[in-house]
Amino acid sequence: EMLGSKELMIRRISPVVESPALLPDDAPAEWNLSFLNLVAECETEVEPESLFDWIREIQTTLGRTEAARWSPRPIDIDILLWGREQIDTERLTIPHPRMQERSFVLAPLIALEPRMTIPGLGSKTLLDWSRELQQHLPLWMGILNITPDSFSDGGTHQTWSRIEPHLDAMIDAGVHIIDVGGESTRPGAEPISSATEWQRIEPILRELVARRDATPLAPRISVDTYHANTARRALALGVDVINDVSGLTTPKMIELAKTSSADWVAMHSVRVPAD
Repeated sequence: EMLGSKELMIRRISPVVESPALLPDDAPAEWNLSFLNLVAECETEVEPESLFDWIREIQTTLGRTEAARWSPRPIDIDILLWGREQIDTERLTIPHPRMQERSFVLAPLIALEPRMTIPGLGSKTLLDWSRELQQHLPLWMGILNITPDSFSDGGTHQTWSRIEPHLDAMIDAGVHIIDVGGESTRPGAEPISSATEWQRIEPILRELVARRDATPLAPRISVDTYHANTARRALALGVDVINDVSGLTTPKMIELAKTSSADWVAMHSVRVPAD
């Protein structure tokens, strides 16, 4: 909110990723506190030095003081990248030094731009750099089945009054994506039409989109479907992710994915016989 009050437009915000503190071996035990990390994509007409000054002002306002290196701190704002520029002055080094070695930087950044390369570091993408790290920070997906027949919770979450406590519990547990499904894909399940599927999930999606739009740090919304019509309607409503349980194999779904700016999951499904 404080960054957004400056001459700066916040375009996108990544999910919030929790990570352990990086500490030297002799660090006091009380320093061992987890960090919450995110990446914001911003646009501004000012020079990077002006943004750096804003950052220092915001950090001071939020209680950041000069303290021992590695010690806990209430806020830490870094400029990771500045377009494709490379900057090296007394005050600023951009790209941020060793960002490609930090999973707590790469995980939220990959959520925004997985194929981005880092200026000055060759053709490796963020995904390439991430795969070389020993520690991987995943994004967690919470499942919300709006079905009468899913194997784990069929019939449990069909009204908003039943869904809301389950949703709040998942958010409190730190999920990054809420995945809404209206058709069971358990073995032996009866197929349904896209019209029936949409009838089940539309009112729930509207509630979720309204909740997401009310806070900048809400989980993303995913729809679990293999129906292109359902996916198209969900995208028009404002969902962030389409989770195609048929593996993104039908022409209509592939065409929709091509023309969409949303994220897509090509879900693997084991069949009998497996193919």
